[in-house]
Amino acid sequence: MQKIVTVLFLLLIFINISYVTTGVLFHPVQSMDAIGIWFFKAKAFYIEQGFPNNFLHNANYAYSHQRYPLGLPFIIFLFYRLMGGVNDHSFLILYPISYCLILLLVYKIFRRHTNTIYSLIFVYIYSMFSPLIAAGGRILAGNADIFLVLVEWIFIYILYKKKFSIAKCILIMILVMIASQIKFEGIFLSGILLFLPVSRKLRISLFCVSLTPIILWTWVTIAFKIPTDTHPIVPSLFLAIERMAIIAFGIIRELGNINNWYIFWVLVLLSVLIKQKISPLLKQTLLPAYFLMMFLYVLVYLFASNNTNEYISSSFDRVLFQQSALVFLFFFEKMITPTRELFDRLLKGK
Repeated sequence: MQKIVTVLFLLLIFINISYVTTGVLFHPVQSMDAIGIWFFKAKAFYIEQGFPNNFLHNANYAYSHQRYPLGLPFIIFLFYRLMGGVNDHSFLILYPISYCLILLLVYKIFRRHTNTIYSLIFVYIYSMFSPLIAAGGRILAGNADIFLVLVEWIFIYILYKKKFSIAKCILIMILVMIASQIKFEGIFLSGILLFLPVSRKLRISLFCVSLTPIILWTWVTIAFKIPTDTHPIVPSLFLAIERMAIIAFGIIRELGNINNWYIFWVLVLLSVLIKQKISPLLKQTLLPAYFLMMFLYVLVYLFASNNTNEYISSSFDRVLFQQSALVFLFFFEKMITPTRELFDRLLKGK
């Protein structure tokens, strides 16, 4: 019976992998963000054969968020050079590969806590999240968010290894630096550095060094006078209260978005009530970092010049997706024991 269950969940995961892979094999780039931001800037690199200064100063291209970091467009540009010309469709294969790498990391992390069957069950649950499927090859392939998710799972994989060393800290710091050049939000991952189980001096040093690329890029945008479509503001007390209400409603609305998350967030809230201990690493490092990062997102929504309602409606699903690794790990550690007990009874026919 256990072999049948194992094969069943392997088959279900394979179906999901096939689904996201066929999405990029048989469909062109579909995401407007991919077309108008990431691949557009890669083409700008290709046309100018270097830093796309002219494109970044053209007011007609303001929709492309000209101050976004150029890490991903530069990688796509290098791919164009390797291929001998612009080829967006071929680059898309990187997205189902990232999807598979994420699932592999999830399995390896969960396998340290439990056996193959229950690891596969939770891997399958995670593989079914609509934002992950969309980013892996359907609709949202070509965007940058899935790479931040991949980096976050790599963090967890590194941290859950038995021995903790300075080399691990430096590796995590380097990954944060890379993430910050994929999307601005990537720098929020530096919050993990502040809670690592090392000395305070080392934590602060790692955190400060991790900020170097984003500080340099910010200096470049200012020095080159690259235009921006948003800027920080200081809202009045009345506007701040109004914005906080909009933010709270937007968060609740997305947590209840069945199309994206099914009933996952309801189950997360219920899992908090389960008297099941979580690992020290999750409790002392990952969860504090998660709450810090979410707090920073709220501050961005609160102080950005954008229309708050439109801003949170169009982006908070990506925020939840980017930070899904930490929440799903919490869900797994809380639910693995009751899930194992339930399935053991079912498998034994009791």
